Amino acid sequence: FGLVELVEGPVKSQTVAQFFKEVGDRFKMRGQIGNSKLYRFVAASFKTFSLNRDYYFYELDYSLLTKYETWMRSKSVSENTLSIHFRTMRSLFNMAIKENIAHEKDYPFKKFIVSKFNTKTNRRAISKSEVRTIESLELEIGSKLYEARQIFLFIYYGQGINFVDIAELKWKNKEQGRIFYIRRKT
Repeated sequence: FGLVELVEGPVKSQTVAQFFKEVGDRFKMRGQIGNSKLYRFVAASFKTFSLNRDYYFYELDYSLLTKYETWMRSKSVSENTLSIHFRTMRSLFNMAIKENIAHEKDYPFKKFIVSKFNTKTNRRAISKSEVRTIESLELEIGSKLYEARQIFLFIYYGQGINFVDIAELKWKNKEQGRIFYIRRKT
């Protein structure tokens, strides 16, 4: 043991790639498939950037993260994707600190600010008049277009209710002219 380990306590010898896999597997075991896929996707991207070199958490510094950002920008990655990648890496680092895999003193996200990425997207909504046009279309009842329009309007008037929540609806969810449901995330 060196002096630093005696003062700060030893950390587990686990690489970033190993911990990415472990965390991805944990999410999968918990049924959080979306999170599992996200962690695996970010891990694969970072692995490609680093030409298969594996890093320890103390090596993830401001300079390396800036190089990774530059590499992703050279691949025309969007601001939203950049934000997602670096939020995921920050989250992974935070977990590594909690699990004694990384030291807090090595935390690079005090300098490398994730909120710098512009995640505002242009509105893509259609206008109310366009919705009214769709609503007034004369369609054959029972046709696929008719059913698609009905579902679209239900989603629109349901303020964006998602397909999973629609599929889970029961008659008991209707009460006094309103629909009550608990939103499912996945």
